[in-house]
Amino acid sequence: MQFSDICIISNNVLDLAKFYEVIFSTKAEGDNIHSIINVAGLVIAIYNKNEAEKVMGFDFSNTGTGLITIGFDIDNVDAEYERIKALNITSATEHKYGLGEQSLFTLKI
Repeated sequence: MQFSDICIISNNVLDLAKFYEVIFSTKAEGDNIHSIINVAGLVIAIYNKNEAEKVMGFDFSNTGTGLITIGFDIDNVDAEYERIKALNITSATEHKYGLGEQSLFTLKI
């Protein structure tokens, strides 16, 4: 498993993207729903809160649900999902998401 990204959930993606553009002297790619900033190999993704709830099934009303996600690159998303679920240390979603070449599942800690 390799660390890949941090995703920040925001009500104002474009303003937050501009903030990180200034801080890191780089350009963000994306729009008002989802933008990414690549900083020396670390990807900072910014996702619109309402879209995260609709598209990814996030529920920000529950205790223990943060507005930041941390991403990891893994070889086999299905095997890793089953491994983490079997550990019984967190609540893994029952659904996985395909995002182009990426697949992911969420953990609620």
